[in-house]
Amino acid sequence: MYLARHFAAQMGHELGREETPRFSASAEKKIEGYGWPGNIRELKNVVERSVYRSGDGIIREVEFNPFSNPYEVIEPVVEGQEANEPEEAKPKALLEEVRALEIQRLKEALAECRNKQTAAAEYLGLSYHQFRTLYRKYKDDL
Repeated sequence: MYLARHFAAQMGHELGREETPRFSASAEKKIEGYGWPGNIRELKNVVERSVYRSGDGIIREVEFNPFSNPYEVIEPVVEGQEANEPEEAKPKALLEEVRALEIQRLKEALAECRNKQTAAAEYLGLSYHQFRTLYRKYKDDL
């Protein structure tokens, strides 16, 4: 908790707050019980966000996932009702298009450069290593 308090005080000072921010008991418990897979950077970021969001100098809420949407409404799934799941066809279609384009451009470059891989890489504006990575990825389709 020492580091969390240090980061809170530092952020409070940067924000020009007169009082040093303090953690509520529940916030301290959450911080101490978390595994911190992101190590000290994650702790610092979480504490700084918490200080910024606390209006009265007492940090009551600690949010570990900065990408969560606090306004997202999660509708319960009623038994027998299908969940609204995003279609997987769109991302697959895009990936298939990218794959087809990469294969087409590799074939074109190899044909234009008479199967000379260094020249084909240059033709495509790639480094030789980038070209070889793509070539190995699609060699069965070329």
